Amino acid sequence: MKGIDFACGQGSTTLFLAKLGVQMEAIDALVNAIIIVKKRAKLMGLSDKINAYQKDIDGWELKPESYDIIIATQCLQYLFDRAIPRLEELASAVKPGGFLVYSGNVPPHFKLDPPMKFIYQEELDEIFEGWLYHSKGTDERLLRPNDLRGYIWLVAQKQKKE
Repeated sequence: MKGIDFACGQGSTTLFLAKLGVQMEAIDALVNAIIIVKKRAKLMGLSDKINAYQKDIDGWELKPESYDIIIATQCLQYLFDRAIPRLEELASAVKPGGFLVYSGNVPPHFKLDPPMKFIYQEELDEIFEGWLYHSKGTDERLLRPNDLRGYIWLVAQKQKKE
């Protein structure tokens, strides 16, 4: 199995999937994140299961039906106008029978300049029409006083062609 984790951060999801046997690619724009992922992979004996790259999560081609699992959590909204097109590209890069895990922000959320691109349930339903949803939903969390944030997520499986 082959997977990719966008904006992998410290690599918790990447490492978990690699431990399960998935050959993982970890992508993050921050060099320190990639250093941490590589160090953690080495400590866990998973270096042969993980290729970590410092690069932007946008602007390079993903081959159609090339991954069994794609993780994109809390990152696509920062692509602004490219958020939905990139999510569509990620969906097309999932192999039949494979999975896409997505989460992002929705209102309520503090204002940003430029405003982040919220991806709403209706847009997710359109992009993932015909996929099997294993989990989807929204939530609101009070992170700090006067900082209420909205979240949306889904775990979807692309159906195999008949």
